[in-house]
Amino acid sequence: MLSQLIFFLENEISDFISSKRDSSFEIVLGPPKNKEDLKAIGNDGKTLLLINIVNLVEEVFGGVQANGNSTTLNVKIMISVYNEDNYLDSLGYLSDVISFFTKHSTFTPESGPGIEGLMRLNFKVFNIPDNDLSTMFLSMGVEKLPSVIYECRLATINTTLAPSLKPNQLSGW
Repeated sequence: MLSQLIFFLENEISDFISSKRDSSFEIVLGPPKNKEDLKAIGNDGKTLLLINIVNLVEEVFGGVQANGNSTTLNVKIMISVYNEDNYLDSLGYLSDVISFFTKHSTFTPESGPGIEGLMRLNFKVFNIPDNDLSTMFLSMGVEKLPSVIYECRLATINTTLAPSLKPNQLSGW
């Protein structure tokens, strides 16, 4: 179900930005493997939007799990931008992402087709200290990029099997 969440965000963010801009961009799911990988992907002047999960935390209500048939998670999702040739353009894309989540902070299966199995998704900016963010980028082997982290609260995963991914669909770790 986590892959379903990321694919849903990829499609929704792509549609939102495409409706506002004519310039080219590419969404990459998962962090870059290293600095050279990042440059190889983004060497054609496109702005890259990197979407990856950085942390999962189980939601516990009053010290008790909500339901034995599902797991409720708070998912931290980092969205970074990179354009080796045009830093200001990449910041514009990051602003578009923030605008998207400002306009669409909650999704349900009724309001966001494609998230069946995920009950309700609430997004809010997650603040992280600069040192921790720098450490996160160092662990990926890349320089710190303009980024925003969102916490997706109450992503409930039912006991149904997660859809399988095709090989090489996600880059990174």
